[in-house]
Amino acid sequence: MAKKKTLERVGHGIFSWNGQERRTDRYGSFIVDAQNHEQGARAAAYLDLKALKNLVGKRVRVWCVVVETRTSGHIGDLFHGIKPSTPNVGEVVDLGVGTLQLEDAGFNNLTAITLHPKDGRKTFWIDPRRFYRLHDQTVDVFVEATDAEFSPKPNLEAADDSESIDTGDNIQVKGSKPGHVAPDVERLGDGMFVMTPPGGEPGRRRKIDRS
Repeated sequence: MAKKKTLERVGHGIFSWNGQERRTDRYGSFIVDAQNHEQGARAAAYLDLKALKNLVGKRVRVWCVVVETRTSGHIGDLFHGIKPSTPNVGEVVDLGVGTLQLEDAGFNNLTAITLHPKDGRKTFWIDPRRFYRLHDQTVDVFVEATDAEFSPKPNLEAADDSESIDTGDNIQVKGSKPGHVAPDVERLGDGMFVMTPPGGEPGRRRKIDRS
């Protein structure tokens, strides 16, 4: 009996993604970096670009195996109520099935692995709950050609990009266009007032002016 071929990993590093993935709700691509969000952990990050380029344009399944864990430094996606969680070493997180493409990650000269859906949807190419299960974790990445069904859209709806949400010390927004969130103004009388910048009341939603 022929021995089954062992699938080789095509990447290793600390799992993350460009912030545009969250802001646009695309959640379609990820990177493996050499450091975590708070820059307190390191990994010998690499991608086997030769192996990946041989799979570009093909239907593939992508999954990650967790090899080292830590608490994520990400606040999560407040619009969808998704928070990071810490997986177990050895845990396998299946990112799904889609058409493989490679993109410029937009920072640190990194290449992003992207899974395109079959149905042409603009959002949630990959279930973001799986992203936040892996954020800041050191992982091995595996990609394999498959004839399995494409991953369906997760049971989430795109967020309203006309609002921001306070995080406690900042704001979280959706959308790719710049906008302005007005501060709170408390009038004290006699022409005096106090201005409080947005961000300080966790969970509070504020309208964004994009005019």
